[in-house]
Amino acid sequence: MYRIFMLSLATLVLGAPATAQNTPVQIFPPAVPSPQKGEARVTVNYNSSEKLSADADAATLLVTQSKAHRAIYEIASQECKILLETIASECHIETINITANVQQRPIGSSTTEPTLFTNGSSAFRIKTKE
Repeated sequence: MYRIFMLSLATLVLGAPATAQNTPVQIFPPAVPSPQKGEARVTVNYNSSEKLSADADAATLLVTQSKAHRAIYEIASQECKILLETIASECHIETINITANVQQRPIGSSTTEPTLFTNGSSAFRIKTKE
């Protein structure tokens, strides 16, 4: 049994590098091109939380989540205005990412009300003022 185990282990250890050498590697360009001279990429993160009632149903959760998403979109829109007023001559939103989840955390022997946590991030490509 020991001999079979050692033979299998030796085959695995010695055979793996040979297999890895034959594996083709593909390098893909970045999905978003790098900024050119006079351009920059600005990323902004947002976090919010909203307590829900203990008896909140799916419809209530959907309405609350939609409001949180709308707030993040509005913040992203305002962010471009702020960048244009301060450091940018042009501003374009590249990406907006939003994640949301409901958590109900125990504290001692009781549990807290459920809370909707919403996180967002936006990336902007700007042309800097000269």
